[in-house]
Amino acid sequence: SILGRLNVPEATLQKFLNQEATLQVVLPKNRIDVFNNPLTYFEELEREFPKQYAALKIFYETQAKERHQIDVNELFQRLWPVGWKEQRAFKKFLKSQTLGRVSSDYAALAKSDPRLASFLKAQYLLAYGKFNEAPFHFQVSELFNPGDGEIFNVVGGINTLKNMLLERVQNHEGSLRKKTVINGLLYRKGVFEGVFLDESQGNLLSKYLIWNTSLKRLSELLPKKWRFRKIKKACDHVTTDFQWFTTRLTVDVKYLPESLKTNAVLIGDPGQPLTGDNLLYVQIDREKQESVATLDVHFLLPSSALSFSDEDFLPYFENIRARLLEILPFSEKSLKLVFPCKIDQQSMDTLFPVQEN
Repeated sequence: SILGRLNVPEATLQKFLNQEATLQVVLPKNRIDVFNNPLTYFEELEREFPKQYAALKIFYETQAKERHQIDVNELFQRLWPVGWKEQRAFKKFLKSQTLGRVSSDYAALAKSDPRLASFLKAQYLLAYGKFNEAPFHFQVSELFNPGDGEIFNVVGGINTLKNMLLERVQNHEGSLRKKTVINGLLYRKGVFEGVFLDESQGNLLSKYLIWNTSLKRLSELLPKKWRFRKIKKACDHVTTDFQWFTTRLTVDVKYLPESLKTNAVLIGDPGQPLTGDNLLYVQIDREKQESVATLDVHFLLPSSALSFSDEDFLPYFENIRARLLEILPFSEKSLKLVFPCKIDQQSMDTLFPVQEN
Protein backbone atom coordinates (compact mmCIF):
# COMPACT_ATOMS: atom_id res chain seq x y z
CA SER A 1 0.00 0.00 0.00
CA ILE A 2 2.78 2.44 0.93
CA LEU A 3 4.78 1.56 -2.17
CA GLY A 4 1.69 2.14 -4.30
CA ARG A 5 1.24 5.62 -2.85
CA LEU A 6 4.87 6.33 -3.73
CA ASN A 7 4.02 5.55 -7.37
CA VAL A 8 6.24 2.46 -7.51
CA PRO A 9 5.50 0.94 -10.94
CA GLU A 10 3.00 -1.92 -10.88
CA ALA A 11 5.45 -4.18 -12.74
CA THR A 12 8.03 -3.67 -9.97
CA LEU A 13 5.47 -4.40 -7.28
CA GLN A 14 4.30 -7.59 -8.97
CA LYS A 15 7.86 -8.78 -9.46
CA PHE A 16 8.45 -8.30 -5.73
CA LEU A 17 5.21 -9.97 -4.64
CA ASN A 18 5.70 -12.92 -6.96
CA GLN A 19 9.12 -13.86 -5.69
CA GLU A 20 9.61 -17.57 -5.35
CA ALA A 21 9.92 -17.28 -1.57
CA THR A 22 10.17 -14.19 0.61
CA LEU A 23 11.69 -15.89 3.63
CA GLN A 24 13.39 -19.15 4.50
CA VAL A 25 13.58 -20.62 8.01
CA VAL A 26 16.21 -23.31 8.59
CA LEU A 27 16.07 -25.52 11.70
CA PRO A 28 18.35 -28.50 12.42
CA LYS A 29 15.95 -30.96 10.76
CA ASN A 30 13.56 -28.65 8.91
CA ARG A 31 13.62 -26.08 6.13
CA ILE A 32 10.49 -24.03 5.51
CA ASP A 33 10.20 -21.60 2.59
CA VAL A 34 7.61 -18.93 3.37
CA PHE A 35 5.82 -18.32 0.05
CA ASN A 36 3.45 -15.53 -0.93
CA ASN A 37 1.09 -18.21 -2.27
CA PRO A 38 -0.75 -19.77 0.71
CA LEU A 39 -1.31 -23.09 -1.11
CA THR A 40 2.41 -23.52 -1.80
CA TYR A 41 3.19 -22.50 1.77
CA PHE A 42 0.75 -25.10 3.16
CA GLU A 43 2.57 -27.75 1.12
CA GLU A 44 5.79 -26.71 2.87
CA LEU A 45 4.16 -27.05 6.30
CA GLU A 46 2.62 -30.41 5.46
CA ARG A 47 6.02 -31.76 4.37
CA GLU A 48 7.95 -30.51 7.41
CA PHE A 49 5.28 -30.91 10.13
CA PRO A 50 3.03 -33.82 9.07
CA LYS A 51 1.80 -34.55 12.61
CA GLN A 52 0.93 -30.93 13.35
CA TYR A 53 -0.28 -30.01 9.88
CA ALA A 54 -4.02 -30.33 10.61
CA ALA A 55 -3.72 -27.98 13.61
CA LEU A 56 -1.52 -25.59 11.61
CA LYS A 57 -4.01 -25.36 8.74
CA ILE A 58 -6.88 -24.64 11.16
CA PHE A 59 -4.66 -22.02 12.87
CA TYR A 60 -3.94 -20.12 9.64
CA GLU A 61 -7.53 -20.32 8.41
CA THR A 62 -8.74 -18.99 11.77
CA GLN A 63 -6.31 -16.06 11.57
CA ALA A 64 -7.57 -15.15 8.10
CA LYS A 65 -11.17 -15.18 9.36
CA GLU A 66 -10.43 -13.11 12.47
CA ARG A 67 -8.31 -10.61 10.57
CA HIS A 68 -11.18 -9.75 8.21
CA GLN A 69 -13.59 -9.29 11.11
CA ILE A 70 -11.52 -6.43 12.53
CA ASP A 71 -12.08 -2.92 11.19
CA VAL A 72 -8.44 -1.83 10.92
CA ASN A 73 -9.25 1.54 9.32
CA GLU A 74 -11.43 2.52 12.27
CA LEU A 75 -8.74 1.31 14.68
CA PHE A 76 -6.13 3.62 13.10
CA GLN A 77 -8.56 6.54 13.08
CA ARG A 78 -9.21 6.15 16.80
CA LEU A 79 -5.55 5.89 17.82
CA TRP A 80 -4.15 8.67 20.01
CA PRO A 81 -7.53 9.75 21.45
CA VAL A 82 -7.70 13.31 22.77
CA GLY A 83 -10.03 14.10 25.66
CA TRP A 84 -12.13 11.84 27.84
CA LYS A 85 -14.89 11.35 25.25
CA GLU A 86 -12.51 10.01 22.60
CA GLN A 87 -10.74 7.84 25.19
CA ARG A 88 -14.06 6.40 26.32
CA ALA A 89 -15.11 5.69 22.71
CA PHE A 90 -11.72 4.07 22.03
CA LYS A 91 -12.08 1.75 25.02
CA LYS A 92 -15.56 0.74 23.85
CA PHE A 93 -14.18 0.03 20.38
CA LEU A 94 -11.37 -2.14 21.77
CA LYS A 95 -13.89 -4.09 23.83
CA SER A 96 -16.39 -4.55 20.99
CA GLN A 97 -13.64 -5.79 18.64
CA THR A 98 -12.10 -7.96 21.43
CA LEU A 99 -8.69 -6.49 20.58
CA GLY A 100 -7.50 -7.05 24.13
CA ARG A 101 -7.95 -10.83 23.96
CA VAL A 102 -4.79 -12.92 24.14
CA SER A 103 -4.50 -15.51 21.34
CA SER A 104 -5.10 -18.96 22.79
CA ASP A 105 -4.53 -20.54 19.35
CA TYR A 106 -0.99 -19.18 19.17
CA ALA A 107 -0.16 -20.35 22.69
CA ALA A 108 -1.54 -23.87 22.08
CA LEU A 109 0.41 -24.25 18.84
CA ALA A 110 3.63 -23.01 20.42
CA LYS A 111 3.30 -25.49 23.28
CA SER A 112 2.70 -28.44 20.96
CA ASP A 113 6.26 -28.58 19.55
CA PRO A 114 9.49 -26.60 20.30
CA ARG A 115 10.22 -26.41 16.57
CA LEU A 116 6.85 -24.78 15.86
CA ALA A 117 7.32 -22.45 18.82
CA SER A 118 10.68 -21.22 17.51
CA PHE A 119 9.31 -20.99 13.94
CA LEU A 120 6.42 -18.76 15.03
CA LYS A 121 8.48 -16.72 17.49
CA ALA A 122 11.16 -15.97 14.88
CA GLN A 123 8.55 -14.61 12.46
CA TYR A 124 6.93 -12.55 15.23
CA LEU A 125 10.35 -11.18 16.19
CA LEU A 126 11.20 -10.10 12.64
CA ALA A 127 7.81 -8.46 12.07
CA TYR A 128 7.33 -6.68 15.41
CA GLY A 129 10.91 -6.42 16.65
CA LYS A 130 10.21 -8.03 20.02
CA PHE A 131 9.52 -11.27 21.84
CA ASN A 132 6.00 -11.91 23.10
CA GLU A 133 4.93 -15.17 24.74
CA ALA A 134 1.25 -14.20 24.80
CA PRO A 135 0.42 -11.77 21.96
CA PHE A 136 -3.06 -10.35 21.35
CA HIS A 137 -5.13 -12.21 18.78
CA PHE A 138 -5.17 -9.07 16.60
CA GLN A 139 -1.35 -9.08 16.39
CA VAL A 140 -1.36 -12.79 15.55
CA SER A 141 -4.11 -12.50 12.92
CA GLU A 142 -2.37 -9.50 11.33
CA LEU A 143 0.89 -11.43 11.09
CA PHE A 144 -0.14 -15.03 10.37
CA ASN A 145 -2.92 -14.31 7.91
CA PRO A 146 -2.11 -16.38 4.79
CA GLY A 147 -2.40 -14.33 1.63
CA ASP A 148 -1.76 -10.83 2.93
CA GLY A 149 -0.18 -11.22 6.37
CA GLU A 150 2.81 -9.04 7.22
CA ILE A 151 5.30 -11.89 7.17
CA PHE A 152 4.45 -12.74 3.57
CA ASN A 153 4.82 -9.27 2.13
CA VAL A 154 7.41 -7.39 4.14
CA VAL A 155 9.99 -9.32 6.11
CA GLY A 156 11.41 -11.41 3.29
CA GLY A 157 12.20 -8.59 0.91
CA ILE A 158 13.79 -5.96 3.09
CA ASN A 159 16.70 -5.25 0.71
CA THR A 160 14.33 -5.14 -2.26
CA LEU A 161 12.08 -2.70 -0.40
CA LYS A 162 15.05 -0.44 0.38
CA ASN A 163 16.09 -0.39 -3.26
CA MET A 164 12.52 0.47 -4.34
CA LEU A 165 12.35 3.36 -1.89
CA LEU A 166 15.75 4.74 -2.91
CA GLU A 167 14.79 4.50 -6.58
CA ARG A 168 11.60 6.49 -5.87
CA VAL A 169 13.54 9.11 -3.91
CA GLN A 170 15.96 9.66 -6.76
CA ASN A 171 13.20 9.54 -9.37
CA HIS A 172 11.49 12.49 -7.64
CA GLU A 173 14.78 14.44 -7.56
CA GLY A 174 15.23 13.61 -3.90
CA SER A 175 18.57 13.57 -2.13
CA LEU A 176 20.39 10.40 -1.13
CA ARG A 177 23.14 11.00 1.41
CA LYS A 178 25.31 8.15 2.68
CA LYS A 179 27.55 8.20 5.76
CA THR A 180 26.08 11.54 6.83
CA VAL A 181 25.61 12.65 10.42
CA ILE A 182 22.50 14.68 11.27
CA ASN A 183 23.42 17.48 13.66
CA GLY A 184 20.03 19.10 14.02
CA LEU A 185 16.35 19.03 13.03
CA LEU A 186 14.70 22.06 11.41
CA TYR A 187 11.24 23.18 12.52
CA ARG A 188 9.06 26.11 11.56
CA LYS A 189 6.11 26.86 13.83
CA GLY A 190 6.34 23.38 15.30
CA VAL A 191 6.26 21.58 11.93
CA PHE A 192 9.21 19.44 10.80
CA GLU A 193 10.87 21.05 7.79
CA GLY A 194 14.22 19.31 7.29
CA VAL A 195 17.62 18.62 8.81
CA PHE A 196 20.90 20.42 9.45
CA LEU A 197 23.87 18.27 8.41
CA ASP A 198 27.00 20.33 9.04
CA GLU A 199 28.67 23.60 8.07
CA SER A 200 29.87 22.23 4.73
CA GLN A 201 26.63 20.49 3.65
CA GLY A 202 24.21 22.93 5.26
CA ASN A 203 20.45 22.39 5.49
CA LEU A 204 18.46 19.72 3.68
CA LEU A 205 14.74 20.50 3.37
CA SER A 206 12.35 17.52 3.33
CA LYS A 207 8.90 16.37 4.38
CA TYR A 208 10.00 12.95 5.59
CA LEU A 209 13.08 11.46 7.11
CA ILE A 210 14.01 7.75 7.17
CA TRP A 211 16.46 7.60 10.03
CA ASN A 212 18.38 4.67 11.49
CA THR A 213 19.26 5.63 15.05
CA SER A 214 18.05 5.47 18.64
CA LEU A 215 15.09 7.38 20.06
CA LYS A 216 17.35 8.89 22.72
CA ARG A 217 19.35 10.55 19.95
CA LEU A 218 16.09 11.94 18.53
CA SER A 219 15.19 13.33 21.94
CA GLU A 220 18.47 15.28 22.06
CA LEU A 221 17.72 16.97 18.72
CA LEU A 222 14.11 17.97 19.39
CA PRO A 223 13.56 21.69 20.05
CA LYS A 224 13.72 22.67 23.72
CA LYS A 225 10.16 23.95 23.73
CA TRP A 226 7.14 23.17 25.88
CA ARG A 227 5.13 21.64 23.03
CA PHE A 228 7.76 18.89 22.56
CA ARG A 229 7.96 17.87 26.22
CA LYS A 230 5.72 14.80 25.89
CA ILE A 231 7.53 13.32 22.92
CA LYS A 232 10.93 13.99 24.53
CA LYS A 233 9.76 12.27 27.69
CA ALA A 234 8.47 9.30 25.70
CA CYS A 235 11.78 8.96 23.84
CA ASP A 236 13.79 9.06 27.07
CA HIS A 237 11.70 6.33 28.69
CA VAL A 238 11.92 3.81 25.85
CA THR A 239 14.10 0.87 26.89
CA THR A 240 14.77 -2.45 25.20
CA ASP A 241 15.86 -5.77 26.65
CA PHE A 242 17.71 -6.78 23.48
CA GLN A 243 19.57 -5.10 20.64
CA TRP A 244 20.28 -6.23 17.08
CA PHE A 245 23.95 -6.51 16.19
CA THR A 246 25.29 -7.06 12.67
CA THR A 247 28.38 -8.59 11.15
CA ARG A 248 29.25 -8.91 7.46
CA LEU A 249 31.00 -11.72 5.65
CA THR A 250 31.83 -12.42 2.03
CA VAL A 251 31.96 -15.73 0.17
CA ASP A 252 32.44 -16.86 -3.42
CA VAL A 253 29.07 -17.16 -5.17
CA LYS A 254 29.86 -20.71 -6.28
CA TYR A 255 29.55 -21.92 -2.67
CA LEU A 256 25.97 -20.66 -2.25
CA PRO A 257 23.45 -23.52 -2.62
CA GLU A 258 20.72 -22.94 -5.19
CA SER A 259 18.07 -23.62 -2.54
CA LEU A 260 19.38 -20.85 -0.24
CA LYS A 261 17.12 -17.78 -0.43
CA THR A 262 18.10 -14.14 -0.13
CA ASN A 263 16.59 -13.91 3.37
CA ALA A 264 17.20 -16.83 5.72
CA VAL A 265 16.60 -17.37 9.42
CA LEU A 266 18.88 -19.96 10.98
CA ILE A 267 17.72 -21.50 14.27
CA GLY A 268 20.26 -23.72 16.05
CA ASP A 269 18.34 -25.27 18.95
CA PRO A 270 14.53 -24.78 18.97
CA GLY A 271 14.44 -25.49 22.70
CA GLN A 272 16.78 -22.61 23.61
CA PRO A 273 16.15 -18.82 23.64
CA LEU A 274 16.38 -17.16 20.21
CA THR A 275 19.31 -14.94 21.14
CA GLY A 276 23.04 -14.88 20.51
CA ASP A 277 24.15 -17.23 17.75
CA ASN A 278 21.09 -19.46 18.25
CA LEU A 279 19.10 -17.23 15.88
CA LEU A 280 20.76 -15.64 12.87
CA TYR A 281 18.92 -13.50 10.33
CA VAL A 282 21.01 -13.65 7.15
CA GLN A 283 20.52 -11.31 4.19
CA ILE A 284 22.33 -12.53 1.09
CA ASP A 285 23.25 -10.10 -1.66
CA ARG A 286 24.47 -11.89 -4.77
CA GLU A 287 24.62 -9.98 -8.03
CA LYS A 288 24.44 -11.98 -11.25
CA GLN A 289 27.70 -10.69 -12.67
CA GLU A 290 29.66 -10.65 -9.41
CA SER A 291 31.82 -13.54 -8.23
CA VAL A 292 31.59 -12.65 -4.51
CA ALA A 293 28.39 -12.52 -2.43
CA THR A 294 27.84 -10.45 0.72
CA LEU A 295 26.23 -11.96 3.83
CA ASP A 296 24.82 -9.54 6.42
CA VAL A 297 24.21 -11.54 9.59
CA HIS A 298 22.02 -10.05 12.32
CA PHE A 299 21.85 -11.48 15.84
CA LEU A 300 20.29 -10.49 19.16
CA LEU A 301 22.11 -9.83 22.41
CA PRO A 302 21.00 -8.26 25.71
CA SER A 303 21.22 -4.46 25.68
CA SER A 304 24.17 -4.67 28.08
CA ALA A 305 26.22 -5.87 25.08
CA LEU A 306 26.31 -2.27 23.82
CA SER A 307 29.21 -1.76 26.25
CA PHE A 308 31.11 -4.87 25.06
CA SER A 309 34.72 -4.52 23.93
CA ASP A 310 35.85 -5.78 20.53
CA GLU A 311 37.26 -8.91 22.14
CA ASP A 312 33.91 -9.74 23.76
CA PHE A 313 32.33 -10.18 20.33
CA LEU A 314 35.00 -12.52 18.93
CA PRO A 315 33.39 -15.75 20.28
CA TYR A 316 30.07 -14.76 18.64
CA PHE A 317 31.79 -14.11 15.31
CA GLU A 318 33.51 -17.50 15.46
CA ASN A 319 30.23 -19.28 16.26
CA ILE A 320 28.43 -17.40 13.48
CA ARG A 321 31.11 -18.44 11.00
CA ALA A 322 30.78 -22.07 12.13
CA ARG A 323 26.98 -21.91 11.71
CA LEU A 324 27.33 -20.50 8.20
CA LEU A 325 29.79 -23.23 7.22
CA GLU A 326 27.07 -25.78 8.03
CA ILE A 327 24.91 -24.45 5.20
CA LEU A 328 27.79 -23.42 2.91
CA PRO A 329 29.81 -26.63 2.48
CA PHE A 330 33.41 -26.43 1.20
CA SER A 331 33.53 -22.63 1.71
CA GLU A 332 35.89 -22.57 4.69
CA LYS A 333 38.73 -20.87 2.79
CA SER A 334 36.39 -18.48 1.00
CA LEU A 335 34.19 -17.29 3.89
CA LYS A 336 35.75 -14.09 5.27
CA LEU A 337 34.75 -11.63 7.98
CA VAL A 338 34.88 -8.11 6.53
CA PHE A 339 32.95 -6.15 9.18
CA PRO A 340 33.87 -5.35 11.83
CA CYS A 341 37.55 -5.73 11.00
CA LYS A 342 40.30 -5.94 13.56
CA ILE A 343 42.38 -2.85 14.27
CA ASP A 344 45.55 -4.44 12.90
CA GLN A 345 43.72 -5.20 9.64
CA GLN A 346 42.89 -1.56 9.01
CA SER A 347 45.03 0.29 6.50
CA MET A 348 47.69 2.50 8.08
CA ASP A 349 49.18 3.96 4.90
CA THR A 350 46.52 6.65 4.56
CA LEU A 351 46.97 10.37 4.69
CA PHE A 352 45.03 10.46 7.98
CA PRO A 353 45.47 7.14 9.88
CA VAL A 354 42.09 5.81 11.00
CA GLN A 355 43.31 5.09 14.53
CA GLU A 356 44.00 8.75 15.21
CA ASN A 357 41.35 11.30 16.06
